[in-house]
Amino acid sequence: MHMALTHTNHVIILDRVQKASKLYLPSGDFAWGSEYDLETNTVRPLDLKSNTFCSAGGFLPDGTLINVSGSQGRRKIREGFNGIRSFKPCVDKLCDFNQDFNVTLDSKRWYPTVEGLADGRLVIFGGSTTTCGLNTEEINVPTFELYPPSPNDPFTGQKELKLLKETLPNNLYPAAHLLPNGNMFVFASTKSVILNTTTWEVEKELPDIPGGVRTYPLTGGSILLPLSPENQYQAEVLICGGSRRYYRASPGTISCGRINLDAEEPKWEMEDMPFPRVMPDIMALPDGRLIIVNGVEIGTAGFNRAKEPTFAPVIYDPYAPKGDRFTTLGKSTIPRVYHSSALLIPDGRIFVAGSNPNSDATFEQVDFPTEYRVEAFSPPYLFGETPRPVIQKIPEKIHYGEKFEVNVESFVEGSEFKVVLIHSGFVTHSTHMSHRHVTLQQVQVDGNSITVTAPPNPNIAPPKYYMLFVLENNVPSIARWVQLSN
Repeated sequence: MHMALTHTNHVIILDRVQKASKLYLPSGDFAWGSEYDLETNTVRPLDLKSNTFCSAGGFLPDGTLINVSGSQGRRKIREGFNGIRSFKPCVDKLCDFNQDFNVTLDSKRWYPTVEGLADGRLVIFGGSTTTCGLNTEEINVPTFELYPPSPNDPFTGQKELKLLKETLPNNLYPAAHLLPNGNMFVFASTKSVILNTTTWEVEKELPDIPGGVRTYPLTGGSILLPLSPENQYQAEVLICGGSRRYYRASPGTISCGRINLDAEEPKWEMEDMPFPRVMPDIMALPDGRLIIVNGVEIGTAGFNRAKEPTFAPVIYDPYAPKGDRFTTLGKSTIPRVYHSSALLIPDGRIFVAGSNPNSDATFEQVDFPTEYRVEAFSPPYLFGETPRPVIQKIPEKIHYGEKFEVNVESFVEGSEFKVVLIHSGFVTHSTHMSHRHVTLQQVQVDGNSITVTAPPNPNIAPPKYYMLFVLENNVPSIARWVQLSN
């Protein structure tokens, strides 16, 4: 399952092309795309023209969702491997995906990764030319390309990245994070590099992460830790979980690796989660802590290749000392295995959906039936003794480095405030593409008015729509949307 949150408070959900979707278009044909309205908890079908299964995506500065790649054609549904689809959110619920079949990716890509750039464009990494369980040299796509391309780019079409050759067969859905210095961290299997986004050449090869493979199908999760002016936007990446071998009884990986990319000689700092996790979803919460949900303790990604679901979310506190960073929270009762996803929504909860690990046509007489229920997990900060702060007014658009006011209704005298921007990104297969958390520099607090400074440049926060949260004593408000622009 693929999910993305738009600035209209709708979750776009893309799934497999299958009759078991239980959602139908006005024509009577089944739909594999939908728009979930968070305010009304209603769903409407979307009419896609090609197969979006195992695709990737990202947002342009104007809020348009770009969805790329996909899978094979079926009946009236066209092949999607090199497809480019766009969805511009609207409030009248009449918008839908558009696709020009004359405009395609430079290569077919199945299981690629998309990351947002400082200039507002997208970079697309890796994949394979067709469906597979494990990638092979014959179908590997060890390249990246830019969308939309520009005549000013130092290369045209696609450019090879050696990392994506060296990491076969476990290099699908590689991890990629734009760094505050403008470079790109790219990770697959156990290896990672720093890629210069001006020359598009590798600047540095990083040490291998200990503990084994962390990308598809031995799937772990990766996140850029929250950025803050308090530590000069230090660039740190956390990678957790994974599996040991490509078989159903493979033990999951319990370790996480954390690396400071601003260090002169970056090294992985390792520590263990409370229990192993394969196919985790890792997200930043408004208070700067991370939450890890979904997945299993045993197995790998892929159809019918996992068991022992991990029902309990885990909090990771990046500000705590090593050994005191993990807290286990209350369990769900719904297995969220292969093809499940999760993302942060404006009210501060985690929206969780999906789980379809079955290739069988019935999807029912199996260990983990296809899951149609959605649920929302409420982090501990929603259960405080004081009311949450309420944002009364913010600008609709902000510009890099400018000061602006946030008017807020608060309920505790002498409170400490913090204002953060969060972009949920595009989520699929434990890969949270372009997900970002940035704390804003606080200038002053005057009564109900908080003056803050927008991020200093687009390397810190690329031009997009963001959720803006105000935290009062680390309790977040309901977010308001703001567009960050040049």
